[in-house]
Amino acid sequence: MTINLVSLPLKTTEDAAWANGLKRYISRVYGQYDSFEAEIARFTKLRDDTRGVAADATGRDILYRYYGQLELIGLRVPVSEGECNVKFTWYDAYSKAPISQRSLAFEKASILFNLAAVYSHIAVDSDDFKLAYNGFQSAAGILTYISENFLHAPSTDLSQDTIKALCKLMLAQAQDSFISRLIADGKTKPLMLAKLAKSAANFYSAAHDQLLAVNTLNSWGEPKWISLASAKSKYYLSLSHQFNSSHLVATGKYGSAITAMRLAQSTAKEAVKVNLATHYPTINEAATDLIKIIDERLAVLEKDNDFVYHATIPLATALADVPTLDAAKPIPLGDLYKDDEIASLISNDLFENLIPLAVHEKSSLYSEEKAGLIRVEAERVEIAHEELASALEFLGLPVALNEINQYISSSALNNSSITSLVDSKVAEWAGDISANGCDISLDSLMKANHNIYTQIQHAEKLLRDEAAECSKMKAHYGAKWTQSSSDSFNMSFFTDLQKAKETLAAASASDKKLSQLAESVGSDINILSQGPHSLALTQLYESGARTGSSMEMSVSKVQGSLLDFDDTASKDNDEKLKANLASTQQIYDKLIKVQKERETVFTEFKAKVHNDDISSLLILNKNMPNSEESLFKRELAKFDPYRARIDATISHQHKLLQDLTITWRSVMDDETVKAQRRSNEEQKSWHKALCARFERAYNTWFEITVGKTKGSEFYANLSSYVTSIMANVEKFVASRRDEGRGIYQNINLSNADIEQNHLRDQLSRLSFGSSESAPSASAPSLPPKPGPISSSSGSQYATRELSYSENNSNIHGMPSNFNPVRYEANNFPGQYQSQPPTSSAPPSGNNSNGSWENYNFNY
Repeated sequence: MTINLVSLPLKTTEDAAWANGLKRYISRVYGQYDSFEAEIARFTKLRDDTRGVAADATGRDILYRYYGQLELIGLRVPVSEGECNVKFTWYDAYSKAPISQRSLAFEKASILFNLAAVYSHIAVDSDDFKLAYNGFQSAAGILTYISENFLHAPSTDLSQDTIKALCKLMLAQAQDSFISRLIADGKTKPLMLAKLAKSAANFYSAAHDQLLAVNTLNSWGEPKWISLASAKSKYYLSLSHQFNSSHLVATGKYGSAITAMRLAQSTAKEAVKVNLATHYPTINEAATDLIKIIDERLAVLEKDNDFVYHATIPLATALADVPTLDAAKPIPLGDLYKDDEIASLISNDLFENLIPLAVHEKSSLYSEEKAGLIRVEAERVEIAHEELASALEFLGLPVALNEINQYISSSALNNSSITSLVDSKVAEWAGDISANGCDISLDSLMKANHNIYTQIQHAEKLLRDEAAECSKMKAHYGAKWTQSSSDSFNMSFFTDLQKAKETLAAASASDKKLSQLAESVGSDINILSQGPHSLALTQLYESGARTGSSMEMSVSKVQGSLLDFDDTASKDNDEKLKANLASTQQIYDKLIKVQKERETVFTEFKAKVHNDDISSLLILNKNMPNSEESLFKRELAKFDPYRARIDATISHQHKLLQDLTITWRSVMDDETVKAQRRSNEEQKSWHKALCARFERAYNTWFEITVGKTKGSEFYANLSSYVTSIMANVEKFVASRRDEGRGIYQNINLSNADIEQNHLRDQLSRLSFGSSESAPSASAPSLPPKPGPISSSSGSQYATRELSYSENNSNIHGMPSNFNPVRYEANNFPGQYQSQPPTSSAPPSGNNSNGSWENYNFNY
């Protein structure tokens, strides 16, 4: 049984305003605290639960849970008067004096003190020696942590001297519990018990001295604890001497055994002298019982020595000291719980989303390290993929391997390994042409060209005839013909007509080019126009397949003669070829598998690296200077297994490529394979040439179709333009004729007046009675002067731009290399708009019934 064990008193506390402090801090630093309302409430409840906590396992877990969150929040939130301002008030465990501070360290030290006290209560209240032994050691470990990490305590119960004294007391009681169990078992050798008892005596002696010093200097602590430590120190020293005496008897050292027993007797009596009967009666009873046992054994030893052994009894100072054996050691704070127990007890960091700026910066540096690691591995994987692709392309795999396997499995050399079906592109072109029509005739464009040219010629003839008429009348009548020359008015018409002729000539050149293109591919377009499944197209492809088959048959005949010559050798060659093909296929499949495995590993590697977040570790180590490099190195080492797997796939790929090159070379050196490949290459060349031929035909058809559409639009615009010129020319010529007709009438009237005056003069000279002249007839009225050509009459041939640059949306599938024939774009000027000349006033005359209206100019 254990003898009078003591437990530490718990500190009491007041409420701490965590909620207000956290809200103010989060609002100031992170902008808002709304998203942390639940976390703040949970944290506040954890603190409230620690007040008045029970001294049992449940209370222990509550204290440890809150302490764990204190450690975590301290890494994220600076708790001080200038930052997260929270006031903590705790009462001294012995004096009950209140102490208030705004320091997180004070809060943590007080919680840890209570945690150590709870462990001591669990140990004292337990009947299990092992549980008591671990409880006292745990309490000692917590107190050791306090003494090492909280150096400037504001209260006596947390001071260095007090904590060390209490720690020594807990270790003494742990040693006490351990030796009490061994004594109860009765299976331990006396020397071992002597050593353990000596160690317990030393622990209690140190605790006594330190508790006495604290009590003397600070008037702190229970005086009865000091007395208990003193009594137990002497009690266990007495036990040590007793067990040592038993050991000496067992070894035949009877004189030394008597001396040791006498020492045990004297120290036991000293323990009894410490009067603890009132407070701790058990220790007094145990010491008294021990004295009785010692007295009995000492009497037996002395009697046996006097009558039997006659051994010399040495002095106490000559007796060898019993060595100590410490069975009690402080259990570190981090070892109180297992890792999985800590995870379930503390759970997640309540404020894990509060990341300090300094940690953000370090996390960014780690992200750069991760990105560099990914880049290196990505480059290695890409190079490996490129090496594999280049090697397979150089060897012609897997296409050539599939062709040879198909040829080998066909069982007949005259079966072409290349299909005689129409190429898919050619079939698509044929379907396009058959659906849209294959009319490549340019008759409509040529007819439009001719009609426009005829119009231009007619307009020029009208202008030339009008100018000739004007010149003729000018020559006949001289100055009397007052009409202006036509050259000053019809020049713009001739300019427009000349430009139209030039444009028409350029269009004719385009028409000629289209016509030449149509003639060059007419037969191929005709074949394609019959559709992708036409007999003509199918027969054309089959003719090429038959050509390849004929060559294969000739190869077969040669090989057949060789087979007849040595059938055994042929079979051996066939078996060897099949074996090489099988090996090649197997190696190729392995390469593809290795490539997929490398891609899978790299994908997993990237996901692991991207998802790796060491913010928590950075927070834990933020107070350790220059720890980033070692931390980064240690964390990045986690991905070494993935990198090693990628290395393995690259090395395996190199080996497989070497094997593949050897086996494939053996396949390609086979004479049968060589002959078959020559035949296949010729058929491929023929197919390629035929496809290029029909591609040219299709592109030409497309170009002609687009050219015809644009040409029709062009000629329609040009025809409209020339027609508008023609209309204005006709109006201009009509106006000139009307003007000339008026001048002609005036000339006739003037001549009639002159003749009448001349006749009148002659008659007056013959007249005898009258000297007066007959009154002159009044001049006939002139027809109205023709007005100017209205500008609105020429609006239909305003300036317009004619070109073939528009796309024809009705043509399907324009080729990428299509370069259509282009008609030159021309900007036609506006129509002639000058005013016709004003005719001169006709001379007076009486010939008002002239026949000008019926006069027709001769052109």
